[in-house]
Amino acid sequence: VDPEAADAADGGGAAGPETEEDLEALTRQKALERLGGDVDTALWEATQWGDFERAFTALDLGADLGRRHGGRGNTPLHVSAQSGNAGLLALFLRQPGCPVDLRNASGE
Repeated sequence: VDPEAADAADGGGAAGPETEEDLEALTRQKALERLGGDVDTALWEATQWGDFERAFTALDLGADLGRRHGGRGNTPLHVSAQSGNAGLLALFLRQPGCPVDLRNASGE
């Protein structure tokens, strides 16, 4: 494909990010869009599905490991421990401020 023809076809092309910060912001925005726009929901889903990469991305974008879900009051840490997912459990425990002392409705 001829780059000049491609630029002409799309109206001259969109300007790319001008700084490293712009590129980082664009990358984070695209990652957030891939997660569906809500990092906490994405982390919860990743935990339930055992999706390490999705969980890692959600945490990188600021997901809250202390956010409780459902009537049982479980956190992603509870679910990963209960399901025996050692990879997710290790990922969560390595996060600064991981809420290891939160209890769910059953006192666990």
